Amino acid sequence: MRFLVQDLQRFYHEVELEEVSADTTADELYFVVSQHTQIQRSLYRLKAPSSGQWLNDADTDSLISCLNESDDSFDEESWANRVVVLEMAVAVDGGIDFQHREGGKTGSGGQLSEAQAALERKERLRRLALETIDITKDPYILRNHLGTYECKLCLTLHPNEGNYLAHTQGKRHQYNLGRRAAMEAKTQARSMAPLASTMAADAQKQKEAAESKKRALRIGRPGYKVTKSRDLTTRQRALLFEIDYPEADADCQPRHRFMSAFEQKVEVPDKNYQYLLFACDPYETIAFKVPNEPIDKREGRFFSHWDAEKKHFALQLYFADNATLPTAAPSAMVVD
Repeated sequence: MRFLVQDLQRFYHEVELEEVSADTTADELYFVVSQHTQIQRSLYRLKAPSSGQWLNDADTDSLISCLNESDDSFDEESWANRVVVLEMAVAVDGGIDFQHREGGKTGSGGQLSEAQAALERKERLRRLALETIDITKDPYILRNHLGTYECKLCLTLHPNEGNYLAHTQGKRHQYNLGRRAAMEAKTQARSMAPLASTMAADAQKQKEAAESKKRALRIGRPGYKVTKSRDLTTRQRALLFEIDYPEADADCQPRHRFMSAFEQKVEVPDKNYQYLLFACDPYETIAFKVPNEPIDKREGRFFSHWDAEKKHFALQLYFADNATLPTAAPSAMVVD
């Protein structure tokens, strides 16, 4: 005799009993179905879909008589070569079946309540934080003398690291982090405002000076004359520089300064020499290469004079030594 058994998932299982006789019990059918479907015998019962009656599984009841009582379409005289369709069902003793509810998953036991969902979410965030966050780099965690953990940002107490990490992923901690970041940004902007205004003013001045220097038109080198002499009393070497600026501006006075050999980029640096620069708009800046020796800047030993009418500039200097060796005449060069 062949049977088609529909399981809980609406799938059909074909089961065949060999050598069925009037003495075959219904319990033998239950045993074969359990082996075929891998479902425990105590978890289900079989019933006929036509009448909806349960198939009695008592050891003493005959299978043929049980089918005759439960299935209206069963013919006891022609049962040998027919197919019997049965359904597998579970008898529920009270309660509610949650497995077929909307949003539920079969076999999961139903939907979670709000409290259970919140606990599950906290546990999931705690495990995620333990895997991704290095707690030693958190500036807000504090372990007290009781062995518990405190959040210095939110002023909360936590029994362990996992609970603290779950707190760091929560709304309260994230909200306080946003407030702290906004406060620090506001304080930094307030402290940087005076410095920013000063830097902006300096940048504007430098830009204006660069533009004015760029707009200045150079007309060439000025005429110059260098005289080498020696003091008859102290035997000090002296140099007299005379430079003519006939096209100099009316309100412009020539300027001069000493420059180290390592400041310039025109010649190879030589530590034995230094440069004396002269500048006056609209002429090019010129430099004289002189020995790198101390200059006597006492009164009457180092002086300059600018004749505004003749546009003539003169500067005389003395070296602070008593050497008797002759001094080579300096040469002029252009400094960019």
